[in-house]
Formats: sequence, structure tokens, C-alpha cells
Amino acid sequence: TKYVQENFVDQGMVADVAIHLDHPDNPHAHVMLTNRPFNPDGSWGLKAKTQYIKDSNGKQLLTKSGFPKQRKIWLVDWDKKEKITEWRHNWSVSVNQVLEQKNIPDRISEKSFIEQGIDDTPTQHEGINSKRHERKAFNQQVEEQRKAQAKYHNLDQKIRNHEHFDALTDELSFSEKHTIRDLSQQLKTYVDLEHLDDKERMLFNWKNSLLIKHAIGEDVAQKLLTIDQQSMSLEQANQLLNKVVDRATKKLYPTVDFEQTTPAQRRELIKETNSEQTIFKDSELAE
Repeated sequence: TKYVQENFVDQGMVADVAIHLDHPDNPHAHVMLTNRPFNPDGSWGLKAKTQYIKDSNGKQLLTKSGFPKQRKIWLVDWDKKEKITEWRHNWSVSVNQVLEQKNIPDRISEKSFIEQGIDDTPTQHEGINSKRHERKAFNQQVEEQRKAQAKYHNLDQKIRNHEHFDALTDELSFSEKHTIRDLSQQLKTYVDLEHLDDKERMLFNWKNSLLIKHAIGEDVAQKLLTIDQQSMSLEQANQLLNKVVDRATKKLYPTVDFEQTTPAQRRELIKETNSEQTIFKDSELAE
């Protein structure tokens, strides 16, 4: 309660907290927050405001199209990635203070093993969802690897590869995940490398079919408009995934020369990595 009060409520958010103690192996809490602030009188505040851009004489500047130039000024920083990092750090500080008060030697950290300089593979939170057994098995492998690291070198590589396979999702920022969710609704398909390729082929075939119908006098204007709208969303989704693919490629394949490869080649490389569930090396990577 103290953590939620100091980090969220005191900053102007409303926090809805649900503490779940129904499973002995998975005590946890959900905190649902407003992303718009409240004013002192209880009315909604603003996340951002529009600022019109003027020259040094105070005259309104215009775009090439004749519209007033403007910029968005954020009044809160709650959607920023840096804020998530701050909240994670404050959580570890709060937990460690309580552990110290109760004379419990354990401590937690929001930092990864790499950031802490620890040469080890982290375990995964098991929870009670559909992936519990999978994560539990993974954690058991990690424990075995820690006990006999030299003997189980191949197991170590397998565990590290397991981490890499979700790299595309891991490379998505908080705002990009929201954008993908919105684009998925617009395109009526999940936004990933495989589904977008299928969607592009479907739109191409659908448009050709409609053009044939249009040639024989059938009214297909509304359907063609839908295709154009989805094509715009598809282009936006592809541009976003290309950025994420490039980040994943740099992480998994730091030796790949971006000047000698195309975005399409890098997309295929990540698709093959996910499909084969392996990180390619040497001649396999070149191929």
C-alpha cells in the first residue's frame, strides 16, 4: 500500500489493487492504473496538450498544406520506458527494506544478471498459468546447469537459446506493444512476421478479384476502400516489425553487416531462427 501510494497515487493516478493469495505457490498482486491524472476537484486532467508553433514575432507558422504547425506537449511521463525502470527500482528498494526489517537475508533486484555482472542464467517466474509446467521444467534445467556447469555445456547452450527465441517480443517497447495491439484489431490478424506475409498475399488476391468484378460493372468501391485502409495499416505494421527485427538481429547476430543485407533478408533470418529454434553460426549464418 505504501509503495502504490508513493509511486502512483501521490503522482495523481487512481490505483485499483487486487491481492491474490488463492494459490500457495503464487501470491501476487495486480495494480490497475489510470493513465490520465485527476485534478484536485476530482475532474479528469490531461495527459498532453497541443502547443501551436510561432515564429520570433509571434506569428503562427503553417505547414505546406496551410495548417497551423503544432507539437504535442506531454503533461505526464507515465507511458515512458524510463518510468517503468524507475518503478521497478523503487519496488526492489521497498521489498528489500521489508526483508531487512524482518531479518530475512534474501534481497531482490530489478537489474538483469548481466547488469549485475553475474555470469548465470536467470530462472523464470512459474505462476499458475498455462505455461507453468514449461517454465518449471526450464527452471529445473537451470538448477541442473548451475550444479554441473562444466559437465552440462550443451544444456547451457540450449537454455541460452531458449532465451533468444522470444527476442522479437522482448525487443518491443511498451508503446510498440500497444501499437501492435491496435494494428492487430485493424488488420484482424496477429501482427508477427508470418501473419503479415499471409495478410499481404490475402489483400493482393482480394484486390485483384475485386478489380475483375469492377470491370464487369459490380460496385466494389466500399470493399476497395477497406483494402486501402488495411494496406495502410499493413505498411505501418511492417515498418514497425522491420525496426524490431533489426534490433533482434543486432542482439542475436552482432556480426551481420547491415550494409550488405536487406530488411527482407533480415526478416527471413529471424523467421528461420524462430522456426528452427536455434541460433545459426558460421556457414549456416552465411547461408
